[in-house]
Amino acid sequence: MEDARRLQIPDDALREAGEIVLADDTTVPYLESAVPVRAQVLLSASPTASARPWGPIFELRPAFVPEGSRLFGQRDFFSRFEITFRRHVHPAHFTLRY
Repeated sequence: MEDARRLQIPDDALREAGEIVLADDTTVPYLESAVPVRAQVLLSASPTASARPWGPIFELRPAFVPEGSRLFGQRDFFSRFEITFRRHVHPAHFTLRY
């Protein structure tokens, strides 16, 4: 799993965890990591501004699928923040609250 290696998760830390349903309603097997990844949101006020840490530091427990979309701890991220998506306005945007 190339993505796990890039995150410095060793192969022996990955274990089969069953199946998961992806956004397109397909069901695929996935692997979970016994090694958490610590993360924090980086906020940039504008395209030219430097990013700075924002919000809590949290642990991601990434899941990996053999093909298809990447699942870098989405369930962990969404459990820590209240997220409001506004897709039908211009420009589309989202708001994070913690």
